[in-house]
Amino acid sequence: MDFKDKIEIMIRRKGYSKTDFAAKLGITYRALANYISGARMPKEEIMAKMEKELDTTRSFLLDKSKSLILNSEERFIFNASSKSTGVWD
Repeated sequence: MDFKDKIEIMIRRKGYSKTDFAAKLGITYRALANYISGARMPKEEIMAKMEKELDTTRSFLLDKSKSLILNSEERFIFNASSKSTGVWD
């Protein structure tokens, strides 16, 4: 599972809107959207904030061989989005 998919799922699980999560990190929504789309990777300081807010580690987020266990709703959304734009609403 890719970094971009993991952070999007974890943001949802924490109950954040993307706008709120971006504000919590001290970045713009556009910057977060770039991370979620895979267009950019966060700088070190932003990655550290993500780790803290999402209660995870950098190694988990960046290791493509490690995946989250998805519930049925997440599986449905993940499979549907990966066939279209790759970005969750």
